[in-house]
Amino acid sequence: MKKILSKQKNQLLIIIFATALVYLNTLGNGLVWDDHLFIEKWREMQNFDISALLQGSAPEAQGKIYRPVRSIIYAVDYRLWGENAFFYHLQALLIHLGVTVLVYLIVRELVLRGIREIRGIRGTWGIPFVAALLFGLHPIHTETIDYISASMETWGTLFFFLSFWMYVRGSRGVG
Repeated sequence: MKKILSKQKNQLLIIIFATALVYLNTLGNGLVWDDHLFIEKWREMQNFDISALLQGSAPEAQGKIYRPVRSIIYAVDYRLWGENAFFYHLQALLIHLGVTVLVYLIVRELVLRGIREIRGIRGTWGIPFVAALLFGLHPIHTETIDYISASMETWGTLFFFLSFWMYVRGSRGVG
């Protein structure tokens, strides 16, 4: 078992499979709470009115919130999926899987960098695996996967972690 888990590809497959398995039940869920406001009732988003979205248009009950990137993502999603909740939940799950993989890659990079600085440490292959597994399976993420309105925040996390991973990778050997 240790030999199987010591390979990065196997670790990533286990992490992705376990995380997807835990959250697959969300794919059959419909729209809940604010999802109706954001997907079914927000006319500027449905009409792909980019000008209004860039000026801060939001669903009526949301008040004045200036989040144009989120609004455009909603508009693009609505063009792709309409009001079909399955695809919104699938997208949320895929983004969560992407963030989980990035957690693995970031922790792995930082652990390997630490090993290079502190010679002779063995058995650290499990640190990124356990960290990513805990992140991917943690029940706190249920809201961002099942609740479409909350899943839009995960886009920010995806881009933040992606940029941080690129920074860590790009700064190898510097300093």
